[in-house]
Amino acid sequence: MVELNDLKSAFERLAAGASNEADLQALRQAIQSGQITLATGERAVAIGGDATGVSVITGDNNVLLSFRGADAATIQQAQAAIFPPRLYQLPADLADFTGRGQEVDELCRLLNRGDGNVVISAIGGMGGVGKSALAVHVAHWVKMSNIKDVV
Repeated sequence: MVELNDLKSAFERLAAGASNEADLQALRQAIQSGQITLATGERAVAIGGDATGVSVITGDNNVLLSFRGADAATIQQAQAAIFPPRLYQLPADLADFTGRGQEVDELCRLLNRGDGNVVISAIGGMGGVGKSALAVHVAHWVKMSNIKDVV
């Protein structure tokens, strides 16, 4: 493990064009050990860290996330706040969904049979007639019904 002050000095000499072989070796060792992570290019992202912290850095040197000395529970809480778990990735249901009662009933009946058989359904029709809205509406019903065997 290379000392942090030594790494900083090596980087400064490298940026100034005055690095030596020892500086390059120290930087190689830090990269190989995972002590430092490099991000290059405008859209690059680097994630680096160890037991004492983690950093997410973009190629243009913006630090997106940095934890130093945080425990795993703290990092997980922050991660959950930034990227909440998505149990259901459905578009919102239409509040005024109407006119498809027979189709909704038939799909819900088929999906809720509970006999262990696979149900394959298709919704067909010309563009703009509400196929996607029907599928989303039934998917919300499945979610609320807590049916476990529907994929």
